[in-house]
Amino acid sequence: MKAPIVTWLLPTILLLTLTSPMVLADGNISKVNGSIRDDSGQTVGDVETVNGSITLEDSVTAGNLETVSGGVRIGRTASEQAQITFGFEGPAERADDYFAGRLFADVVGGGASSRLFHQLREERGLAYTVSATVHPFADTGLFYVHAATSPRQAAAASQLIEEILHDAAETVTQRELDRVRIRASAGLLMHLETPWGQAAYAARQLAVYERLVESGEVIEQLATATLDDLGAAGAKMLSGP
Repeated sequence: MKAPIVTWLLPTILLLTLTSPMVLADGNISKVNGSIRDDSGQTVGDVETVNGSITLEDSVTAGNLETVSGGVRIGRTASEQAQITFGFEGPAERADDYFAGRLFADVVGGGASSRLFHQLREERGLAYTVSATVHPFADTGLFYVHAATSPRQAAAASQLIEEILHDAAETVTQRELDRVRIRASAGLLMHLETPWGQAAYAARQLAVYERLVESGEVIEQLATATLDDLGAAGAKMLSGP
């Protein structure tokens, strides 16, 4: 299997909301009017002092500053979490193997019955959440796996994810295919029970196919996918471009 793009996001980043321009001098902040927000969008405190560090109103330092191309980035801080992402090229929106690729992603990481959830979380306790998804675009797509774990378990989790992906491309079972096919069909029909769901579905079909595709046609395409189709789509995605 070709080596995937793996991203480990360990730190928590604070964001600056500036209400007036910054004046940079010798790499330090000499004037900032604004506030500090955490990554959830909540205000932590107002900027009170300068000289390369941020101090909140209660005089607790939030982080050190460094200038990056005329902007500001908060220095990295220690974290108890490791966010791991494996990324591969996936099928495009109108590719013949799009539905097979989507079902393969559901087998390995679609919900609590998937292989990744059972083996990574339930059996080995290496992650508290894990999932796999296919995002199609006009000319290509993205197949990715995301897992949230601890830094000390990140290496073991990454190795097991790679093993599960490789194994799934060769050993998908009919029971797994039936399960994810029913899951995808039911999800589509329940999505269409709301006005928002119907509008979103119609907009996407018009954008992708330039016509309104009936839900029955989508379900029929899901029903025609075979075990060989899933295995081939999975192997193709894992092999890279």
